[in-house]
Amino acid sequence: MKFLSLIFLILLSSYVYAIAPFQHRGTVTAPYNDTSTIEIDGQPFLVNSETIIHHYENGVLKEKVILEGSSVGYEMTSETDDALNTISNIWLIRNDEQDVEE
Repeated sequence: MKFLSLIFLILLSSYVYAIAPFQHRGTVTAPYNDTSTIEIDGQPFLVNSETIIHHYENGVLKEKVILEGSSVGYEMTSETDDALNTISNIWLIRNDEQDVEE
């Protein structure tokens, strides 16, 4: 019985739960071509030279172009009521990753 309990605990402890690295998720609602703002779900956000766009394959997108309709996850550096929020990181989300838990 101890052996079965030990195996169960090992299996349980080795279970990895995938958590998305971003705070928010949305759809790009206007084409983004390395400009100072990006529109996600109809809301504009600031993007600056320090904003990192992560590609599907765990790399950084060198050409900062995101097509309208693309699914993205994003993280904001500032959330204020009176100014546009600044995005620090954007992750492109493949269609087969849509069900990843946040």
